[in-house]
Amino acid sequence: MYLLKQANSVYYSHVCCPKALHKFGYPFDIKVSLLTKDRATALLRNLHISATIKQFLFNELPSNKSKLLPFRQFKQALDQAIDTVRRNSFTTINYSVPALKTVTVSADEIAPQTTNKATSIPQPENETISPSDALDEFIASKKNTNIRSLTVHQLNQRISHFICTLKTQDM
Repeated sequence: MYLLKQANSVYYSHVCCPKALHKFGYPFDIKVSLLTKDRATALLRNLHISATIKQFLFNELPSNKSKLLPFRQFKQALDQAIDTVRRNSFTTINYSVPALKTVTVSADEIAPQTTNKATSIPQPENETISPSDALDEFIASKKNTNIRSLTVHQLNQRISHFICTLKTQDM
């Protein structure tokens, strides 16, 4: 849901259609005039108009309906609903949001589990690696991932310059 201002300064509500409806001939988006040039008014009207559009789109999803309306019939029904919202001073009528599934998780399920030393990753003891050696290892790993040689060259060059800058600043 977007608020769009056209070149003539009139605001429009812009709602994208779900991808599931695209293959049935529905457009990528639906734009509806909010009939105002005032942004504050447009924001309030956008809430009502986009809620109406979203409700119509949700009802048309293939999972919610056995047979879809052709887009022309859908658009006619949507236009009638939008006209009704406009006539009622941009208030929505009988708008309902579908319930979302919620999952309850107890604190015991998310508590950190203890790890034994056999399964933990061994940490090197006070082993330091020079930035140049780390760069060489990093570049070697990037070459093994089959990314373009130009990308590897640019990474090497940029990181080398960064390391040189750090050395000159004694960091």
